[in-house]
Amino acid sequence: MDIKHRIGMKDCELLIFANDDLTFHVSLCSTVNPLGRGNLLDRFDDERQAIEAAERFQWMYALAKEHGYYLKQDRFTKPNRQEIHISVMKDGTMTKEQYRLQLQA
Repeated sequence: MDIKHRIGMKDCELLIFANDDLTFHVSLCSTVNPLGRGNLLDRFDDERQAIEAAERFQWMYALAKEHGYYLKQDRFTKPNRQEIHISVMKDGTMTKEQYRLQLQA
């Protein structure tokens, strides 16, 4: 697995790995353990799609944290709120405002 792209965040890093099977994995990696491969968020057939999804995940993660959510496996979670699956990062049509409204619902 080769790292093709990195997106630094406050307490972690998003990594896009190229795999032998010609897929691209987006993983969330702790900066505390930089040698680990992190938590796999999703797989993509196209590198550009993987990068775009990682960029969306970056702002979605930041907004979720702003609104009191935390990442638990593959969902943004907050007590007494509906969980939001991270697959929303694949939806390139969702705006920050639409996502913010979903977090507040």
